[in-house]
Amino acid sequence: MSKLSADVPAGSPSARRSIGAYTSILELAVPVGGYLVLAALLALRHADRLNPDGVCYLRLGEYFAAGDWRNGFSLYWSPLFPLVIAGFSKLGVDGLEAAHLVLAIGGAALICATFFLLRLTTRTTMGVRILLLVAAVPAIAEFQLFVVAPDVLLSVILITALAMTWYAAAREKRGAFVLAGALFGLGYWAKAYALPFGLVAIAVSIWWLRRRASRSWRAPLGLALGGFALTAAPLVILLSSLNGGFTIGKSGPINHAVVGPNDILRTHPVVFGVPTPPHVTIWETPDQLPYAYWSPFASRSYFDHQVAIAARNSIEASKTLAGLDVAGLGLGSLIVGLILVGIRREANRDAVTATVWLAGLLGLYLGGYLLVAFEPRYVQSFALPVLLCTAALLASRLVIRPPMAWLVAAAVAASLSAAWIPRVNDHLRSRASPYLREVARELRAMGFQGPFAATSWYHGVALAYFSGQPHVGFPPDADPAVDATRLREAGVDWLVVFDLATYPAMPVQDLYPPTIPRALEILANEGWTMRREFVVSMNGQESHIVAFQRPAPSR
Repeated sequence: MSKLSADVPAGSPSARRSIGAYTSILELAVPVGGYLVLAALLALRHADRLNPDGVCYLRLGEYFAAGDWRNGFSLYWSPLFPLVIAGFSKLGVDGLEAAHLVLAIGGAALICATFFLLRLTTRTTMGVRILLLVAAVPAIAEFQLFVVAPDVLLSVILITALAMTWYAAAREKRGAFVLAGALFGLGYWAKAYALPFGLVAIAVSIWWLRRRASRSWRAPLGLALGGFALTAAPLVILLSSLNGGFTIGKSGPINHAVVGPNDILRTHPVVFGVPTPPHVTIWETPDQLPYAYWSPFASRSYFDHQVAIAARNSIEASKTLAGLDVAGLGLGSLIVGLILVGIRREANRDAVTATVWLAGLLGLYLGGYLLVAFEPRYVQSFALPVLLCTAALLASRLVIRPPMAWLVAAAVAASLSAAWIPRVNDHLRSRASPYLREVARELRAMGFQGPFAATSWYHGVALAYFSGQPHVGFPPDADPAVDATRLREAGVDWLVVFDLATYPAMPVQDLYPPTIPRALEILANEGWTMRREFVVSMNGQESHIVAFQRPAPSR
């Protein structure tokens, strides 16, 4: 009969706790300390970094901070991130700065969660663990900086839940099973995807880990599912009441809708629309937009299209995993570990158990994303800790040959560092300009009032956040006369032209005719007045932001 290892030093219970605590602090001091320094340096240069999704989380945070729970809870945007932002906002921290602070803390927490998973599931030395964690610091610093979104927070919760699940299975702690389930349920508050993943992950994990240890799995599964229900059920009930019927959220159906067959336009219908108060953009309420939902079972062609999406996303997911380090050694260590499991009987039963378990959970996590719109950030911060563990597990199989174990760990660490240090260096040399915050402040002083239109949807959403005024986007019609009529009907009296040297990718707006020529024709035909021109330097190139006001109010 085999028992799973929890890697606890020998001796009395109190001695083990004391030694374990001191050892953990020592192991974490270097990677966490290095991360905090790096995160602080990046924050000084990128505190104004903002994306459209981030605007929505910040707005939800404002609603929560103001006690507006009805608008704070969304059927699309998950509530945990904005709730934590709201807590910092109540302390007087600026909303955007609070978001970056939450993500920075999340990065440190992800290092700690990865450490505990490493220590519990592998028999590597302290030096190997420190080496791998230090190598992960630049990547995790980039994850938390890349976009204002809850992906890092979700990964912290899920990796901690995995560590707690292993610990519970190894130590026969009933409370630990409940806590592990509760952590998976808490992940649902961070992102709706964690609900189906958490349910399956709990069942698979407890069945596999307990079966490998020749122990009963049914009672522990019941405890874990009970913990899961304690944290997940309240949000399911709340969202279902808002929806008027059972739901776990609308993000899954919407992200599936936008990858539908091209027989009709199925993109996010956000380029033009008047938000309802107190919202400043219709992107805050995507669950209320007219998406073209579809089912792969509606026809054979639709089914084939779904298969093609899954195949394409499988390739992209594989590239994402391999791209976490320069040589793809993290993914390679997982593949080699599974091959070794298949071709020989391992004396280290725990290593086999952990390798198969982690590989299965990573595959499960990726599987749900294969059917919908996929972005690398969805999986990077979850996959990296898992692949670090599989690399450590591979090294632990060579523990009888210490030089080989160190060689494996050093190769993975070097490959990981080589992938992310150049990106960190680029961000340390660049700066996210606060120009939109400054533009909004000056426009407000001039009486700027929404709803306003903007030629760049991406920048218009950010300007709406900083100004607090509603943004309608820009009509997608090719005829400027039709666009002018729709702007007038929407009550638009301000139009902001973003004539920029460079633009971020805007796949939604780019499906329609260029906005600036149509906007300029409207401005000329209707005699709009230029109220202010801002000249901004972007990547060493000059860009212009020009605000125009209608000569007579449209309302």
